[in-house]
Amino acid sequence: MADDYQEQPRGNPLVVSHDHAWPPFSFLDSQGQPAGLLVDLWQEIGAKLDRPVHFQLTDWQETITQVRDGRAEIHGGAFLF
Repeated sequence: MADDYQEQPRGNPLVVSHDHAWPPFSFLDSQGQPAGLLVDLWQEIGAKLDRPVHFQLTDWQETITQVRDGRAEIHGGAFLF
């Protein structure tokens, strides 16, 4: 499972779902763009994987639904290293 990301074609966006109102971890800035500590973390992870990161920031319950339904690959705050 640790090598699953290597099976993805390089450059495909990594879609991350997260709560839109959880500062300082994730929130929408004054221009409506994703911001916060977890957004920065996922940008770094995406850079290491050579994949752009697209964020879907929404209400908490919808974040779970997005991952469950396959509209997002990962929940930005529910992961283990």
